[in-house]
Amino acid sequence: MTGLRLLLSVAFLCGASLAQNAPLPLAIKTRLPVQSEKAQGFVLPIKSDADGNIYLRVNEREVVRGGPVLKIAADGSKVIRYDLAKSRELSSAQIVDFAPTSGGGLILAVRRTRDQFYLVRFDADGTIRSEVRLEGDIAPLQLAEFGTGELLIAGTKAGGDSAEIDSIPTVALYTHRGQLIRTLLLKEDLAPAEKSGRATPSGSIRQDRTFEDALVLSSLHSSDDGNIYLMRPGNSGPIFVVSPGGRIVRRITLEPPRRASYLGAMAVSRRRIAAKYVINRDEGGPQIASIVLRVFDSDSGKLLGEYEHSDPSIGSAFAAYDGAEFVFLAADDQGRLNLLHVAPN
Repeated sequence: MTGLRLLLSVAFLCGASLAQNAPLPLAIKTRLPVQSEKAQGFVLPIKSDADGNIYLRVNEREVVRGGPVLKIAADGSKVIRYDLAKSRELSSAQIVDFAPTSGGGLILAVRRTRDQFYLVRFDADGTIRSEVRLEGDIAPLQLAEFGTGELLIAGTKAGGDSAEIDSIPTVALYTHRGQLIRTLLLKEDLAPAEKSGRATPSGSIRQDRTFEDALVLSSLHSSDDGNIYLMRPGNSGPIFVVSPGGRIVRRITLEPPRRASYLGAMAVSRRRIAAKYVINRDEGGPQIASIVLRVFDSDSGKLLGEYEHSDPSIGSAFAAYDGAEFVFLAADDQGRLNLLHVAPN
């Protein structure tokens, strides 16, 4: 299972009209060039930290492996590269996911072989600090770190002796050394995949997504409130909020736009969830009519605001939210990577 590749050049359908009672239109407020970085393809998700730094995995190498991971300063003035090529033992491993860590560093979950997974921890300057094998039978897909240093890992494990179940979605709490603390029980989460390969999702997960898609397109995000947020990619989520120690604080069901759309990304800041919805010109088609951002209260799940743009120069690469402005990644006319701060016009 690999991440979803996203190019910074996106096919927008220009001139798409907004529906009656339209969301507030978005416009570029600030454009910050990223020093020494050209725009290129990358692998979702994009993540951010409490200081506004943005993290993304680029495709400088073959798509399956991907890498390195870039940390872009909030003002675009500095880029740090976290590269597996620096590892003696794991330089050819496949990056599964990454997460910002306390102290400004980064941790990678990587696959060495089919059933061998490792955690690679980097210092803030991009130097590898440690490499440890992940304990247990989970095949990780998403990773995030609590401020305590404990890790939340989401993935799958084999269905065991069941003749009908191929794999089971699993979320578990780990020590910073990759030792399993315990497995979490998420009520009304994805249902296990059947051996037939057909999806059996439950709750608000879209029925036309395969089980594998729903797992791969999920994402884990740490937040300035100390919790970690697990997003499932149904139009309504759900989003699970997990506190340090692995307690499930709440399950949030999002209210999606009334138009046909899909939930593509999220960011959390100041107890608010910014959810990105992609509105296609034709349902399931390649042309994007607009991007809708819906902001929800992270405690109650109440919809607080709705915003939209159909500007190709902004694009669809939503990266961060600070409670007031949204940040997108985009290319300028010279092909350089830019941070766009976007707000209601």
